[in-house]
Amino acid sequence: MLTRLRDEERGMAMVIALIVSMVLLTLATVIVAQSIHDVESSGMDRRRLQSVNAAEAGNNYYYAYLQSTTVATLNCQPVTQTIATAPATASFTATPTFYDATGAVMPCSSATPFTSTYYPSSVAITTTGSVTGQSPRTMQTFIRLTPVYGGFGQAICTRHRAPQR
Repeated sequence: MLTRLRDEERGMAMVIALIVSMVLLTLATVIVAQSIHDVESSGMDRRRLQSVNAAEAGNNYYYAYLQSTTVATLNCQPVTQTIATAPATASFTATPTFYDATGAVMPCSSATPFTSTYYPSSVAITTTGSVTGQSPRTMQTFIRLTPVYGGFGQAICTRHRAPQR
């Protein structure tokens, strides 16, 4: 009687089908979990890059501001702006620190403390870019300033020499 039960093969197909189904379900669960992780990681990386790009935009904004502003109207207060980005909103804060010819920090006693005789020779711009739900990214740039006396306002004249043969 025992020999006869062991030789019986009915129901074996059902057991094998259940085992195969469990293996496929496990693989599908792993694939879905990996896909969700990749999407979340990609979103976080995008927000990080938006923070870096916002800080870079702050530097570019302040470069343009310095090139197009006269010394008497140069504002030394931090500048904060929001950048229209999607899906998250990015913003930057550019904070200038002005230095005189000796390298000493020039105080910012008023919004526009500089004149044509009292002006900075360099500036350090610290820009912090941030995006909602992401840690901020900070960049710092040091620029030497050269006054433009009369003539062309903010024109840059370069002299190009052709290579000699």
